[in-house]
Amino acid sequence: MILGKNCTRNCKFCNVTKAPVEKVNPEEPKNVANAVKELGLKYVVITSVTRDDLPDGGAGHFAKVIGCNMLTIGQYLPPSKEHLPVLEYVHPDTFDKYKKIALDLGFEFVASGPLVRSSYNANEATKLIVG
Repeated sequence: MILGKNCTRNCKFCNVTKAPVEKVNPEEPKNVANAVKELGLKYVVITSVTRDDLPDGGAGHFAKVIGCNMLTIGQYLPPSKEHLPVLEYVHPDTFDKYKKIALDLGFEFVASGPLVRSSYNANEATKLIVG
C-alpha cells in the first residue's frame, strides 16, 4: 500500500485506519521499484489509501510508482457486516464492456468481472505478457 497507512475518509468500505495521514514519501516510487527488483517479483499489486488532502488525491504519486500493462476490475463486496452493503451489483455484460475499453486503451491483460480481485490470475497474466 502506498501513500501511507492512514486514510482521509471515514467510510465503511475497508479496514484501513483513519488516523492522521503521514507525509507523502518522495522516495516511495524508488523504494517500491528496488523492493520488486531485490525480491525478484514477477508482478506486484499496488494499492493505496485515499488521500483527499492532496490536490490530485495522490494520483500523481500513484502514477510515479506504477510499467502498468495489466488491469483488474471487480465488484465491491463488504469485508464484514459492519461495512457498507452492496447497493448495486454490476451486470457481467458491463464488466465485458469495461474489458473491451481497457484493451482498446492498450492494456495487455484485463480481468474484469464481479469476483475479480486486484491480484486475480496475476501469475498467469504475467506469463501471457512476458512469456
